[in-house]
Formats: sequence, C-alpha cells, structure tokens
Amino acid sequence: MCKVLVVEDSEEMLSNIAAILSLNGFEVLAARDGREGLTSAKNNFPDVIVSDVMMPVMNGYEMLDAVRGNEVLQTTPFIFLTAKVDRSEIRTGMASGADDYITKPFKSTELIDAINAQMKKKERVAQKYSEIAHNISSYMPHELRTPLVAIMGYTDLLINDLSDWDKESITNMLINVKKASSRLYKTIEKFIRYSEIELMIANRKEYFISPDESISAKENIYYRAGEIAAHYSRSQDLNILLTGMNLKISEEHFGILIDEIIDNAFKFSSKNDAVEIKDCNTEFYYMIEITNKGCGMSQSGIDNIVPFFQFNRKQNAQAGNGLGLITAIKIAQLYDFKMEIKSELNQFFTVQLKIPGVRMYSIN
Repeated sequence: MCKVLVVEDSEEMLSNIAAILSLNGFEVLAARDGREGLTSAKNNFPDVIVSDVMMPVMNGYEMLDAVRGNEVLQTTPFIFLTAKVDRSEIRTGMASGADDYITKPFKSTELIDAINAQMKKKERVAQKYSEIAHNISSYMPHELRTPLVAIMGYTDLLINDLSDWDKESITNMLINVKKASSRLYKTIEKFIRYSEIELMIANRKEYFISPDESISAKENIYYRAGEIAAHYSRSQDLNILLTGMNLKISEEHFGILIDEIIDNAFKFSSKNDAVEIKDCNTEFYYMIEITNKGCGMSQSGIDNIVPFFQFNRKQNAQAGNGLGLITAIKIAQLYDFKMEIKSELNQFFTVQLKIPGVRMYSIN
C-alpha cells in the first residue's frame, strides 16, 4: 500500500484530502505544518509527500529543502498544493526540487493521478537501479577477476619455476601479464571516469573554459581515431572527412568523449566494415557524426543504455564493462551537447554529436 504524507494547515482541507486518499486505497499520514511533517517523514518514510506551500512554523519550501537535504528522504516524490497560480511561484517550487504542483481547488482525480504518476516514476527509477546492481554483480567481478587470474598465474609460474623457462617463454609470459594488467587498469579507469562525471552532473558544476584551453576538434579527432584504428589493426577501415572547428571544452573530457564513441564503433563492427567520421557546421551548432557498419542496435537497446551493461553481450562475445557509451552520453550532458543515436540492427550505428554555438569559436 502506498503511504502518503499530507501536510496542510487547514483542518478542513487536511481532512478532505485524507478521506479522498483513504477511499482510493492509500495509507495516509497527516501533519499540520512543515516541522510536524518533516518529523513524520523522518519517522515513517512515506512513499509520496503532498504539502501546502503557505504554512506556519515551517512553510512548504523550507520543508522541501529539509527533505532534499536528508540522505534517506532526498528522493521521495514531493507534490506541492497551493491556492496561488503565479507562474513564478511554480518555477520557484520546481527549482527547489518539487516533482509536481497542484493548484487549489482541484478535483480528486487530479490528486490521485499526480500521486500515481510519481509512484510509477519511482518504480521506474527503482527498476533501473536494480538493473544496474544486477549488471554490476554479473559483469564487474568477471572484468576484474579475469585479468587478475592471468597476472597471478603467470607471476606464480615465474616466481616458483623461473629456472625451468627459457627466455622466449618468459618474455611471452611477461607480455601476457602486461596485457592483463592493461585490461585491469582500463576497467578501473573507466569506472573512475564514469563516477567522476556522474558526481559533476549531480553537483551541477558549471565549466567555463577559457579560450586558452580551447581545442581543435579536427586535430584531436584525427589523432585519436588513428590511434584507435591502429589498435584494432583496421586503419584501412577508417574514413575521415572533417572541416574542423575550435571548441571551448576540456581537452581531457573531449578526448574521453570521442575515444569512447570511436572505440565503440570499432568494437562493434568487423574488419573491412567502414568507420566513417564527418562533420558539418550550421548557424546554431557544430555536428560531428560517427558511423560504423557493424552489428548495430535495436531501438529498445538504445532506449535502455545503462552503465555496466552491454547490448547483446553474449551474442557479440565482447569483453567490457558497459561504461564506454554511457560515459560519452554523460559528458555530452555535462557540456549541454545534444547526442543523438540512430541505428538499425545488423546494419549501422550512428552517433551525432551536436555542439552548441556557445562552445565554439572560429578558426583564425
């Protein structure tokens, strides 16, 4: 049963709302001001909070701020009730972290629909977190354990029986140790990068990159694409046609963004499948387009890109932790780039990166 905390200083309104919700199968908790409501929320952990704005002792905005600052309650859906219809007040509530806004007087169906909508959203978020937790438990131990087993096995052989091996055998073992340690390092590095970007987005940091820190998109893409193509021994598959643009973005972040998209293009296509990179400049944005003619992805796969999960992992037999493309998406989000993915299964996979004009400056 969904537990709803109703915070309202009008006895009549509080009683009416409680009756409506009870008749519709909700468990109701009642409070007469923000302070009483906050105490009830901390003690009872409601699924949804419905609160008036103007109240004595602690108003709705103050209560919302306290709820969002509480580690346990901070994600609890919060719906404001108000007799005012001032747009600026609605914007204030939404900017403070409210999930919805209902103006008085309202129909009972409006309130019920608003609560049900927040519960569905909460369920979707919970399901997403459950999927991520499952993916971490399924894939991350494998991605960490596999290279570690190789490192430990080869080093044990060298330590215990060094005199039994010739120089060529020792060299091959050390090469394998190097490969395994490199794979382990990349796995950990990708996890750290993803976590850092998530924290930056969560803290809503603003990044003002000075012109001195700006970069040439063309130079960076040519260099990075060439390195990745060579890594896959597929330099002949790489086709680049760029006019170029200088961008106001951290070189590190742009590098990670481009690396992940291009690496994804090679990883999920085969030798002799073209990987094409081109750009165009419009009045409003600079667009970089990266396409591969590989296995592609279904629309449902695109809609469900999440960390620690690889689309068709078993069919494609790909190693990895599923953090590459989602990290690119998060960096694009951080810089307000528009990143669009277009694909057809077993046909092609295209990423379009649209960079707004505020992030560009002309090449002299």
